[in-house]
Amino acid sequence: MKDRFSDRAKAYALFRPTYPVELYEFILKHTSGRQKAWDVGTGNGQVACRLAANFESVLATDVSQTQLQEASQAPNITYVQASASHCPAADQTIDLITIGQALHWFPLVEFFDEAERLARPGAVLAAWGYSLCSVSEEVDRLLQDFYQNTVGPFWDAERKWVDEHYQTMPFPNRWREIPAPALSMSYQWTLDQFAGYLSTWSAVRNYLHAEKFDPVAPLIQKLSPIWQGTNAVHFPLFLRIFEINLK
Repeated sequence: MKDRFSDRAKAYALFRPTYPVELYEFILKHTSGRQKAWDVGTGNGQVACRLAANFESVLATDVSQTQLQEASQAPNITYVQASASHCPAADQTIDLITIGQALHWFPLVEFFDEAERLARPGAVLAAWGYSLCSVSEEVDRLLQDFYQNTVGPFWDAERKWVDEHYQTMPFPNRWREIPAPALSMSYQWTLDQFAGYLSTWSAVRNYLHAEKFDPVAPLIQKLSPIWQGTNAVHFPLFLRIFEINLK
């Protein structure tokens, strides 16, 4: 499992989008047990905190100790530094496994095996993410050029899973998929907030490490004349959800 976010943990906590209530409502509607949830690749802990209001306990893991230090707290959340394929929980103890914008970084075969080890009968796994946002025709044109050409060569190969909305990801065919609705997220952001979000992209971090230059700054200069006050920023949100213990 790759760690692409430890050096931007504070920015990640500040600028990453928060997921809509409709996402959690849909997932919880299909989750029968409420004893224990496992949030994998928890990052800033936003998902773990939402789950904490619905489960007796939440185990939240991440490979980045730096990220965990910035995570939101709740009395029934236990944060542990651990990989996705080695969860410190006993067999058949988990009712819900969640992965927000992180599954593409995991060793999939090993993680899927670990998920099955932990799942109670009827347990559900929900993996979701969001792809490139949209603002306006003029902003989108500049953003697409930045995404594809400026930092395009610096995306890890795993980014393709996100661009394909996890539709080509090899989930086990022994799992039962639950059809998911189309979802989205929208925010009113200033240009500074938008720049902060772009700074958390893994490709931006890879570019900066390789070229010793921040690629976001020139884009923000181009956007400055056309970004007045706050603008609506729209993200398409995709979800794959499965019942994973069918025994």
